[in-house]
Amino acid sequence: MNNDSYDPGFEFAQWTLDHVLKWRSGLTKDRPLIQFEDDAPVSVAGLYELARGYAQTLVTSGLKPHDRLVLVAENSIDHLAVWFATNLAGAANVPINPVLTGVMLARSLQLVEPEIVVVDASVLPALAGICHNVASLRRIFWIGEACDIPDFGAISCERLEPGDPALAVLPEGKPSDIASILFTSGTSGPAKGVMVTQAQCYLTALQTLQGLRIGPEDTCYFAHPLFHMSPRFCAVYASLLAGANICFDRKFNAERWLDRIRQSRSTFTIGHGPLLEMIHAQPERPDDADTHLTRLGTAPFPKHIAADFERRFGVKGIETWGMTEINIPCWHPYDAPLK
Repeated sequence: MNNDSYDPGFEFAQWTLDHVLKWRSGLTKDRPLIQFEDDAPVSVAGLYELARGYAQTLVTSGLKPHDRLVLVAENSIDHLAVWFATNLAGAANVPINPVLTGVMLARSLQLVEPEIVVVDASVLPALAGICHNVASLRRIFWIGEACDIPDFGAISCERLEPGDPALAVLPEGKPSDIASILFTSGTSGPAKGVMVTQAQCYLTALQTLQGLRIGPEDTCYFAHPLFHMSPRFCAVYASLLAGANICFDRKFNAERWLDRIRQSRSTFTIGHGPLLEMIHAQPERPDDADTHLTRLGTAPFPKHIAADFERRFGVKGIETWGMTEINIPCWHPYDAPLK
């Protein structure tokens, strides 16, 4: 089957998250889209409604098209809904590693210059320690479990509550709009903020859909942090396009990776080199290949374990190469043998 079979066929003007969410919600609105560990599954329509509710609140609070909203949060439904809400409002979503504190957190915020930030409640103490160094900041919303709220002085701080989705008057997205600013890993110097357009987000999802041949019968297992490109566009966005399901863990754990693959009945997953090495280092069991897993997107597929990984887990590895700045231009052909 060729790649055209894994393409919704949208015109370029439709390469936007608002179009995809509306289309998928109308097509399979009640079908479960995503489940975080033992939480109840959330449908496309449920996530879309929550996102529109958050968008209504954020717009009412002053978020404007082309603004930059910083999101500092662990993996959760709220994280996804705030990301979607920001884009629905026409603004750029900027996810930041929630473990950052002090100078590193301050530098990220200073580069982005947001007026509004949304953070896990657990991040509030770290934010309180540096907010005086972020001149643009005027409003803080928090999500997640309640905690003691620090004093932010003149800066407003309150729980983010969804407004009425029916009242949300939201702009129509354009492929050229900046959808996300994603920070690089910073291995060769200070992390850079990469401006990613709506069209680029869509194209990464489409490349993944085609490269891994994802369809509505598939379930994806993922445990990457949502401030990276891969879980956002290769897991969530690609599954939206395909109508696939997602099983998401909040943290990666090599010791329980195989058990979670089995529990979720996942048919595909994605892993980076060091993550796969940690999985392969676990003691081998005779039933390691007894799963529904058929393919694995890898970046890279470490040469010293690749063949044995395929044998041991009964899975086909699809190696890729890409960067946040340029998407994923290099894909191992699906039908080609391991190379």
